[in-house]
Amino acid sequence: MIKNKSTELRKIVNSVCSNCDVTPNILFRDKNARKQDHIVRARQILVSILWNEKGLTNNKIKDIIGYKNHASVVHARKQHEIDNKNNFKYRKLYGRTLVDLGIESDYTIDIDKQLKEQKKINKILNKLYENERQECERIKMELTELRKKYLL
Repeated sequence: MIKNKSTELRKIVNSVCSNCDVTPNILFRDKNARKQDHIVRARQILVSILWNEKGLTNNKIKDIIGYKNHASVVHARKQHEIDNKNNFKYRKLYGRTLVDLGIESDYTIDIDKQLKEQKKINKILNKLYENERQECERIKMELTELRKKYLL
């Protein structure tokens, strides 16, 4: 499918493929298309770049990727929004692809800094959890002692 496409599209596809560790042959859909997670994510990234950065229509994107209808493009765009919001690995792949393509976007913010901040938050939450767990154990022991004292 990529043979007849523009050099700009080739550049985008090659960047998506290299960052997502897929080949162009499996990125484009055909009757033997695979629905493995990493391939689907790569298609989502491609759809998002073609839609957001290049301004292509749903039907044009459908034709490029080989989807059956434009609804698949709409679904891929919606999933991109969800994954980009909630999935750190996906956001990192998408950001790396945008950086490779030289596209300035909010997604190119220093992700490593965000990861360090998240690790700090996780460390604090783990300490709080551990304190709550210890307090729960202490209360269980106290209840056990009270049962023995008053129920027997």
